[in-house]
Amino acid sequence: MDDNLAEVKAIWKAVQMFVASRWAPIKVILESDSTNTIKWVLVLSFAWNLRFIIIQIEYFKATINSWEIVKIPRLANDVADSLAKAEV
Repeated sequence: MDDNLAEVKAIWKAVQMFVASRWAPIKVILESDSTNTIKWVLVLSFAWNLRFIIIQIEYFKATINSWEIVKIPRLANDVADSLAKAEV
């Protein structure tokens, strides 16, 4: 699986779990080490093969009171990166 797809899927799963949780009314801060992923989620400018996932993320974002997505250094994201690649 390519890194960008893994990052997008990880955000998709995180947003799904957050919306279903009791913390949904609270602000969520999403972190990613992928500039592309952040751009796709914020601007809705994405590769055609990510269309379904990005539209799902957008739907879930609309149900969250407050959210933010921030760029973090790749070195600070090793564990999450490994989990995303393993599709956990």
